Amino acid sequence: MYRHIGILICDDSPDDCYLLTMAFRKAGINAEFESVNSGLRAMEYLLGKGGFTERRLPSLLILDIKMPGVDGFGVLEWVRTQAGLKSLPVLMLSGSDLTADVDRAFDAGCNAYMAKPHSVERREELVRSIESFWLRQSRFPSCCGRAGSLLE
Repeated sequence: MYRHIGILICDDSPDDCYLLTMAFRKAGINAEFESVNSGLRAMEYLLGKGGFTERRLPSLLILDIKMPGVDGFGVLEWVRTQAGLKSLPVLMLSGSDLTADVDRAFDAGCNAYMAKPHSVERREELVRSIESFWLRQSRFPSCCGRAGSLLE
């Protein structure tokens, strides 16, 4: 159903990447998942450099904030300045619940800000909400590999 969707997860925690990907898979979302462990690697991926020359642009970027080097804010600000990427949907998924972080993420152009789930139930709920809104109801710009609805 979602085989044309690419989701890039950028988080320095391999456990968080794995658990989120597994929650998507358990929900039956057979999108193409890629994960990178730093902001710099996310930028390389999106540019098709640093070993990512064969990559496909994602339809959705799920981005953690707190990472060493280039943090999620830096990646988001960079994405919004790139001609071919500036309309890429970006979901900030962070352990921070600070109002200042939420405000900064929206000021930088994120499309949504969500708290990292700390239980299996919350993770499944998060994945269902992402599927319902972002994968079923939203339409994507042409930069995301395929314009319009991603449902088949």
